[in-house]
Amino acid sequence: MKMKTSIIIISNNRPNLLKTCLESIKNADKPMDIEIVLLFNGDKDNHDVFLREKFSDFPVHILFCEKKRNGEARNIAIKKTTGKWICFLDDDVNIPANYFDEALRLLQKEQDVMVFGGPDITNKNPTFLQRAIGYIQGGPFAMGPTYTRHTPVGHDLDTASEIKLILCNMWIKKVIFKDDCLLFNTHVTRNEENILLSQMGNVKMIYDPALFVWHYRKSSIRKLTLAVSSSGYNRAIGFFIAPKSFHFFFLIPAVFNLYLLLLLFFPHQLTAIPLGLYVLCLFLEGTRIMFLEKNGLFFFFSLLVIPIIHITYGISFMAGLLQKLKRNKT
Repeated sequence: MKMKTSIIIISNNRPNLLKTCLESIKNADKPMDIEIVLLFNGDKDNHDVFLREKFSDFPVHILFCEKKRNGEARNIAIKKTTGKWICFLDDDVNIPANYFDEALRLLQKEQDVMVFGGPDITNKNPTFLQRAIGYIQGGPFAMGPTYTRHTPVGHDLDTASEIKLILCNMWIKKVIFKDDCLLFNTHVTRNEENILLSQMGNVKMIYDPALFVWHYRKSSIRKLTLAVSSSGYNRAIGFFIAPKSFHFFFLIPAVFNLYLLLLLFFPHQLTAIPLGLYVLCLFLEGTRIMFLEKNGLFFFFSLLVIPIIHITYGISFMAGLLQKLKRNKT
């Protein structure tokens, strides 16, 4: 008897991307029984459109809820699943044909695993901007150790934590959510999976570089900046909710911002040394990306966007930290 897997997709006003996502699931090999729980989060119009669609390849349960934070929307969808495993996909990802085969291979090899996933790589036929963002996110200079979420690292299965795993491509055994003892946090607008994984304790988590999805990168610098800003703000909030999610390297962008501010008031050759090292690393990273694509434009784009990522994340992190401390005082 085939193992049953429930796929949860939360969608909001991206019908074209959702259709390509569902088409990729339809075209994939299926060594396991599949059901999809598709929840339209505040998107009544597309909910009504998809209700009229006919899905003959696998059961699709179509739900609607008034606009909620993503964590709360996922908790609603979890209650409708019937599979042994829950696969979380975003509506803007596509899966390769062997996606479920690879997941089954992992489950047969690591039978005591409770959480697993792999990277999201740049979408097919990307624009220049999407390709460049993909290279930047796939490098440790811009993203720190979380770069493994955006590019395959290694050649075999590896132990993981919330540092390596990303929610747009994550499998969680349903027993984790038994009796509502552990669910997604509903007080953050982003990074809810980091809080959840940190609260699970010593369960076995696996990173599989071969279990990838194609993920549409942001289509503009503005959208990228907004996503980075939200990530930094909610990461700081998450430290208070789940202290085990604290890692020193998430403080580095904030410390860097404070250093730049200090440099404005106390300029000196010695205090400028860290900035000089940063610029050197920035040039090296831009050169790496340029040679990957053999296009000089990628070099200059990297010099612009990487500092935007670091500064935006640092400011937003400090804003989240101050906001949480202010609330705690009151």
